[in-house]
Amino acid sequence: AGQKDAFGLVFEGLVEVPKDGAYVFYTESDDGSRLVVGDELVVDNDGCHPMRLAGGEMNLKTGLHRIRVEYFDRAGSEGLVVSWKGPDIPRQPIPAAALFRRPGT
Repeated sequence: AGQKDAFGLVFEGLVEVPKDGAYVFYTESDDGSRLVVGDELVVDNDGCHPMRLAGGEMNLKTGLHRIRVEYFDRAGSEGLVVSWKGPDIPRQPIPAAALFRRPGT
């Protein structure tokens, strides 16, 4: 039997912001998650807990911004949803079309 608990994941890339304004980023996770945009910790949903939503707001300019999502699971269920809302964007999972990787990563 394989071990499915006690692991961590890190996702890094770029998020494309469609227009200047205030954006709220969210992580909903079973156990801990953090979300960093640029060098700013925006969401800290730390600890061992059932699915829980946490969010944080920041102002962003149109264009590409570095994004990093950290997630860990200690025991039990696994779950992670990363979402956002912003000017003309209702809260929703960040669409794949808005996420990019740097070539070679």
